[in-house]
Amino acid sequence: MRLKLLYTNRYILNFKTRKKLAETLVLSLINYSIAVYFPCLDYVTRYRVQKIQNSCCRFVCGLRKFSHVSKKINELRWLRVDQLFTYNLLILLQRKKSIGHLLIY
Repeated sequence: MRLKLLYTNRYILNFKTRKKLAETLVLSLINYSIAVYFPCLDYVTRYRVQKIQNSCCRFVCGLRKFSHVSKKINELRWLRVDQLFTYNLLILLQRKKSIGHLLIY
């Protein structure tokens, strides 16, 4: 719903502002919840979350509805949803390793 509200003003906003708004209002929610819910999601729901990220990319870059976004996501330096889960999991494992290291000594 937030992205839909942003689309009404997309021609007024410049690229930098559109990117910051998409990251703040939409992608932050995905980033926050992906570490918890991603393992429990089925394929269809994971695909829907990826479609939300693709819509954010289209909003930021000013692309049409059926344009491919994989190159643009890389240019924006965003991780895809499955890559984002792997990244969050690795961060969690690294933190546990460093905390476990402190507990041993």
